Amino acid sequence: MKRLFFSFPALCVLFLSFHSEAPAVSGIGVCDYNGEVNGIQANFIKDSRWVDSIFLVITGGRLAARSSQINSYGTHCAFLYNDGGWHVAVTTVGGVNKTVKKICSVPDGGDFGDGRLWTAKLEWPRGEWIWFTNSKNNNQIYRVHVQTGDRQHIADVNTNSNQFQMPACAKIAIGAYGGDAGLIRLPDPSSGGLPATINQMHNWGGACGHGISPSGIYALANNNGYHNRVCILKVDTNTWIPTQDESVGLDGNVGRIETLDGPILMWDDWALDSSMKNEAYNDKTLQYTGFYQVIGGGNSTQGGWSSNSNHWAMMICGWAPQGRDLENGANLIGLNFIREQTLPFTHNYCEYDTINNPEGIRYIAYNGDIWISDPVEDIAPGYIDDFNNRDAYTIEGTDTEVDARVNVLWENVGVKDCNGIRVDKHSGLTFSLKDRKNVRIEVYSGLGKLIYSQQVQEQQIHIPRSVLHRGVNMVIIKDTDGIVFAEKMMKM
Repeated sequence: MKRLFFSFPALCVLFLSFHSEAPAVSGIGVCDYNGEVNGIQANFIKDSRWVDSIFLVITGGRLAARSSQINSYGTHCAFLYNDGGWHVAVTTVGGVNKTVKKICSVPDGGDFGDGRLWTAKLEWPRGEWIWFTNSKNNNQIYRVHVQTGDRQHIADVNTNSNQFQMPACAKIAIGAYGGDAGLIRLPDPSSGGLPATINQMHNWGGACGHGISPSGIYALANNNGYHNRVCILKVDTNTWIPTQDESVGLDGNVGRIETLDGPILMWDDWALDSSMKNEAYNDKTLQYTGFYQVIGGGNSTQGGWSSNSNHWAMMICGWAPQGRDLENGANLIGLNFIREQTLPFTHNYCEYDTINNPEGIRYIAYNGDIWISDPVEDIAPGYIDDFNNRDAYTIEGTDTEVDARVNVLWENVGVKDCNGIRVDKHSGLTFSLKDRKNVRIEVYSGLGKLIYSQQVQEQQIHIPRSVLHRGVNMVIIKDTDGIVFAEKMMKM
């Protein structure tokens, strides 16, 4: 596998580039975020590069907004929201006024746990219905119509689970029901009345971190291995019986795989170059393993799948003792098992990233979702219609105007008429733009915060080193025609 990573010897700033053999990917990742602030964060990826991050909602307390899920249009994010009690809420992705609409209250208040492992869950399959549970045991299942607020009690399950995942058809749910992994056949909501308790179970094997694709033909389960190994399953959508897809990874497993010849680190082999380099941790022996990974060990029990792609699954990856709790840092990672590719949708600090984060800062993504806009072949059959009609989709009571920075996702971002960039470890960055004057320089931190903005009349542009934050920065240069230059950079 080839990797491109341009560097300047002994300098403080690096250009981060991407896997040269796989198609560039664009999309949105949403995640429940806990760091400098608490809330729901949206992360925008263009051509396999981080472009920007913004907060859709900010809360006063940790995980008062959680279980974030994006719709098939890529326009709105639904989540469970604690604001005068728990509610199912929705907001526009990138809305200017950050308007949050509470669709319905959660019945009985429920027991939401601590938000890490045992907590109520929310799913948004394709369509107008949002499905959710009302307690950390996930054994009472409801749905609510996103436009009308009509709420229905669909089923009660006579066993508990810390997971709840659904395909687009909403005929089944999977989770840790009745064992390591179980499947529930849901009743037809149009049958009326409150259905009887559902106990038709099928044990799927595996352990935790479940996900199922929009079509239902693929599924995943985190089948342990330092909380760092995922099995991929093919599913018969008539019987809903899965078989492990042995064509993927090593006999159907992806991640850190133990072999007689030593461990295979597929997360690294499939990874784009990123700043998330860390020393792997064995949560069984409670010791560091002595080797470094690009993506990292310790996958959470919170798995998932893209809201509009059969090819892209989702895991929360971090580095922590008892990896499932991810107390020391976690990131939202996309997994394309067909192309053998992983893509970080967040660049959160990990406390034990001793190379890039010696200060021990930690940011955590607890749960989330990803939505793919490019390449088109990665979008699930039929879902391209939602993509093409996304500008026409609205939910009354939410923002209709979107932050202009979100549009960077759809623009052809790149260098135009740039004569080169000179980097100096002491003074910073110097750009020379051909035949361009009166440009605006903007620098955003890795969390999407604008940290520097300057209008410049000269063709020679200088950004002081002191401006850049440690870690990932986004440097954007604009003129009247739009974006002239956009690059993600990292200050060591």
